[in-house]
Amino acid sequence: DEKTRSPAVYQLKPKKEKIGTITRMTLGEKDVNKTNRTILLVGETGAGKSTLINALVNYTMGVKWEDDVWFQIVEDEKRRQSESQTSDVIVYRIFGFEGKTLPYSLTIIDTPGYGDTRGIEHDVIVSHKLLDLFRSEDGVHEINAVGLVLKATENRLSDRVRYIFDSVMSLFGKDVEKNIVALITHSNGIKPKNALKTLEDAKIEFAKDEKNQPVHFLFDNCQDEDRTEDTEYFKHADTISTKGLRQFTDFLEKNEPQQLKTTGNKKDITVPSRQQRSIKNTETETVPYKATRCTSCQKNCHYPCGSREPSECLKMEEGHCTSCKCPESDHVTEKKIYKE
Repeated sequence: DEKTRSPAVYQLKPKKEKIGTITRMTLGEKDVNKTNRTILLVGETGAGKSTLINALVNYTMGVKWEDDVWFQIVEDEKRRQSESQTSDVIVYRIFGFEGKTLPYSLTIIDTPGYGDTRGIEHDVIVSHKLLDLFRSEDGVHEINAVGLVLKATENRLSDRVRYIFDSVMSLFGKDVEKNIVALITHSNGIKPKNALKTLEDAKIEFAKDEKNQPVHFLFDNCQDEDRTEDTEYFKHADTISTKGLRQFTDFLEKNEPQQLKTTGNKKDITVPSRQQRSIKNTETETVPYKATRCTSCQKNCHYPCGSREPSECLKMEEGHCTSCKCPESDHVTEKKIYKE
């Protein structure tokens, strides 16, 4: 007898705490003898991140289609807005289900949606919160996957998404590219040509599959919807999502985690020193994001740059800039570029 009604939806009540500037939600008790996998999610508002987080949690808990239940860990959007948490970086930790579906516990870092109306300052706050999370003692110090969440029909990625990727890469180094994957939502199970073309145009380096395409996983975002009408459609959708979840969690298990890159300079310096600011009389213009530029040869070496200072910029290697070859000390990181 096939059940065809809506699943019963339950809101989970994880332990909620503030860790510095981060909100942390913990379900279950941590077992230090069990392994953990960490995912960082980035995506535009409306891409389907919340549903994907809930799907990952249900999958971890061993919930199946025929159980006719659906658990939500992401708080209701209205409540989050009333508590002005929509610019929060939220860390979800899912313990105690090791062995149900996955052999490990799960940590999911959710960054606020990009593409909402709050603009550049909001993005900078978010990237600084990520820095705090990765650098604080009881924060997160390695990641197994950075997932870009986008719809199968997505035609373009904004500079804002690139900015966050840049911030992450400046923390974890270039090797993190092997851990960057696309999580494609609202999928009908067919090859997502639109989204793959968008990824190619975005010039973000992804992990590559055997066909040299970005590693990607497909999901359909309707697990908690009314199943009374068109049961077959919803069953098919569930098959797509379950397959995507299985493949993605296999990838998590096998992939080497990236450790936080420790730079020689432990201090956070957000303001360039006076010496760096004595810029030659060359015209600059203010831009929305930070740029790293050379005050010696007047070259814009990296824009947009997600780093706080030149020493953290991806273009710097062993004290020199790989873009202009001048010493790191000749560079400045701020929201200005030389006019072309």
